[in-house]
Amino acid sequence: MRNTYLVAAAILAFGAVAMGQTNPAEKTAEQEFKNIQVFQGKPANELIPTMNFMASSLGVECAFCHAAPFSADIKPQKATARKMIQMVYAINKDNFGGRNQINCFTCHQGHSRPTSALNIAADAVAASASAPAAQAPSGRGGAAGAGAAKPELPTAQQILDKYQAALGGAAALNGIKSETVTATRVAGDNSSPETVIRADGKLLITGDRGGSKVKSGYDGTMYWNGTASEARSDSAAQLALDLPLYPGAGLKAEGARVFGEAPLDGKTAYLVAVRSPDGAARYYFDKDSGLLLRIITGAPTYLGTLPLQVDYSDYRAVEGVKLPFASAWSDHTRTWERKVSDIKLNAPVDAAVFVPPPAPAPKP
Repeated sequence: MRNTYLVAAAILAFGAVAMGQTNPAEKTAEQEFKNIQVFQGKPANELIPTMNFMASSLGVECAFCHAAPFSADIKPQKATARKMIQMVYAINKDNFGGRNQINCFTCHQGHSRPTSALNIAADAVAASASAPAAQAPSGRGGAAGAGAAKPELPTAQQILDKYQAALGGAAALNGIKSETVTATRVAGDNSSPETVIRADGKLLITGDRGGSKVKSGYDGTMYWNGTASEARSDSAAQLALDLPLYPGAGLKAEGARVFGEAPLDGKTAYLVAVRSPDGAARYYFDKDSGLLLRIITGAPTYLGTLPLQVDYSDYRAVEGVKLPFASAWSDHTRTWERKVSDIKLNAPVDAAVFVPPPAPAPKP
């Protein structure tokens, strides 16, 4: 377990970059919302994900701090939240160069009041007696290898080359110009049809949620989710992972680092961390087959990153290339799956399908 923490810490240090910076064309939080005090100057599209980050970190709902109207300063919890945010910013500024190393979850871990007292030894013994036996750490720096040689790792370029070959080779992959995917989205006991269209660096996802037709996508300039307005950053993070013609398309060895081997669903994977504008994304490639098994990335908020994980499986041959027919998605609040029934490559696609619907007319 200690090795896991060390690898995670190393990835954070490797990939840490400044978050919450806004494009001059974007509205800021105080321009879009009322009574913004500690988040002034931050991009407006990250405010709601930031609220989600805080709620999940404390294990609470919006009403824990907010009253009607949301902008009102009625509850003392809201004032406390502002003080805590300022404290977190100060700690990160004074100790971590402004990087988001400390945040709400660091102390709260799903509780509205963080626990600062040590456990009673008797309770710890009882808990360990009922828990399954811990496995000895393995891999680089593991206890079993106190004097053992570290395994020789391939380079990031070698891993990416093997992945490309496993999918069918560069020529076959470069021949894909469009992709139409027919699938079923499964969330809990609910399943619904879903169609994914990719072409020319654009994306359209259509589906049925509770009897209502829904659409989201990327038109080449912005992510959208139901309306012409830019998708919230957590939605945009999901759409960005869905955009490539195959998982990890366009991934470059430059700026990537191989951290070692990691167990994953009974397999051994190479863990590769890749710099991204919002930190570091982690890619897990099957050591034996070379196929991509998992991506862990996230959506930026003012305080940290909302995690997003996608697992790929059931790779099948489609017109000379291998593509995953199953993917499992998980963010900080929910999980869902996509089960593919058919993939058509290079079918004609009308560019108009990627245009977002018009924004609703303002209410009088």
